[in-house]
Amino acid sequence: MGRVRIVWGSGTGPTALASYDAALAAANVQDYNLVRVSSVLPVDTTVSLAGTAPDLGPVGGKLTVVEARGTTAWTRSEDSENPPTRPAEGTTDYQSTSAGLGWAQAASGRGTVYEATGTDREAVHEGIDAGLRAGCALRELTPAHTDRVVLSADGGTERIETDNEGDLPSSNGPRYASINADRSAPPTSRSENDVSRGTNTDRSEGRHLTAVVLAVYGESDPIF
Repeated sequence: MGRVRIVWGSGTGPTALASYDAALAAANVQDYNLVRVSSVLPVDTTVSLAGTAPDLGPVGGKLTVVEARGTTAWTRSEDSENPPTRPAEGTTDYQSTSAGLGWAQAASGRGTVYEATGTDREAVHEGIDAGLRAGCALRELTPAHTDRVVLSADGGTERIETDNEGDLPSSNGPRYASINADRSAPPTSRSENDVSRGTNTDRSEGRHLTAVVLAVYGESDPIF
């Protein structure tokens, strides 16, 4: 039986790529060479919410993932004639960014994964829903289980939202619950919290902000 772990994180950095690296570190997958795949879950796949990845093998190994990645930069006044300065400590001057994955599985474990990103959290939920409906219709897949994880970050807070339903999300709009983003334990459904957290990069260097959610397939493989 194959295992897919859902992990997530956000981080800041002096460049977009550095903030992405920091977000991967928050999810504990920064030391693997990520191999991105599209959207298919094989038969007998189990998907679990991990939050932070465990040890998945030696540094430098190949790790197969489906990735949702959203990056933004901090904002400044339109009428300012001065270059942007770093956000003040304790403030949230970044434009919020959201990244999310949703998946639908038949009783056999076969399924599909869809990702969405953007600055509008509701639009990310809606994009995941629309993708899952289309992906299941394309594959003539009748889902026995659907779920999703959406991470929204603004440089000062993280908001994790999940959905756990026995059928496809309704086209009338997203259904989700906010859950505690405490990384000491997997998320529990149907509780509601916005959690202030630090990021993996010193804020004085944080010109960019990235949020990632990844579906991690199995463990790493040697690259050579």
